[in-house]
Amino acid sequence: MCLSALAATAQSKDPPVPPGRNSGGIPVAVIGPGLDYTLPHLAQMLARDGEGEITGYDFADEDRRPFEINDGGTAGRPGTRVADIITGEGQAATLIAVRAKMDDAITLTKAIKFAAQSPARIIAIDRAFVTPIDMEMFNSAAHHYRENLFIVMAGDGGTDLDPAFNARFGDKYPRAANLLVVAACDHKGVLALDSNWGAATVDIAVDVVSHFGVEDGASLPTSLPTSPANDPNISSIALARVAALAARLLAVEPHIRGAAFKERIVRLATALPERSSKVTRAGFIERPQRHFWLE
Repeated sequence: MCLSALAATAQSKDPPVPPGRNSGGIPVAVIGPGLDYTLPHLAQMLARDGEGEITGYDFADEDRRPFEINDGGTAGRPGTRVADIITGEGQAATLIAVRAKMDDAITLTKAIKFAAQSPARIIAIDRAFVTPIDMEMFNSAAHHYRENLFIVMAGDGGTDLDPAFNARFGDKYPRAANLLVVAACDHKGVLALDSNWGAATVDIAVDVVSHFGVEDGASLPTSLPTSPANDPNISSIALARVAALAARLLAVEPHIRGAAFKERIVRLATALPERSSKVTRAGFIERPQRHFWLE
C-alpha cells in the first residue's frame, strides 16, 4: 500500500475536527493520548489558525486529528478529562492538542518539539517523570526551550524519585528551572497512597480533592489514587489543575516566562504535614482553583 493510501486510512478512522474559530484565549499545549474534540464544549476551545484549522497534531497517526480512542471503562478517556479540567478551570485557556504514543520516545520527542514551537508557553505532558529516558527527555526539553513552562506528573508507584534522578544526572546535569513536577494529594497535603515523591525531584503536590466537590473538612479514602470511582489516573488531575492555574496566572501576568513562571506557582505552596513520609520540594497547593480566579 502506498504512503498516501496509508495516510488516508489513518485519517479515516478518526472523526473530522468540527469547524470553528480561535477564541483568543491563553494557549495550553497538552501532550497526551488526544481528546474527544467532537464534544462541543471542547471543540470551541481548540486553538486555531486564521483559516480555522486547529493548532494541533497527531504524531501517532501523522494527521491533524488528535482524537482520543476510548478504551472503555471509567479510565477510557483520560486525555479528554485533562482537557475538560484545563478548559473548565483555566477560564480563558485554549487547547493545543498534541497526540503522541506516550511510550514511544520518537513520537514523544516530535510532539514536544511541536508544542514548544507553538504559541503555547505552557506545555503539559501527560506522562510521569519516572524512567531515566523520560527524565532525560523532559529535562533536556525544558533546558532547551527555556521560555516555556513544562509540567509533568510525579506518577504512581510509591517511589522516591530522587535516587534515580541523582544517579542518572547528579550535579553535572541539574533539574531545569522551568520544569515543574507535580504529585496528587488531598486537601490536607497527604500525598496519594501510591504517589511517587522526592524532596529534590518533585516540586509540589496539588489538592485533587476539591476537584470532586468534596466539602472542606471531609476526606477521600486513604486509597486516594484509586478514588473516587476506582480512578487510576488521579495524577493526571493534578497535572491538569496546575496547567489551568498556570493559564490563569499567564492571563494576569502575560510577560512571565520560564523559570520565573515556575517560581511564581511554587510560591503558592504551603508546608506538607509535619509527619509526612512522602515529601516534595515546596509543599502543596490546597484548592488551586482559588488562585488568580477572574471574576
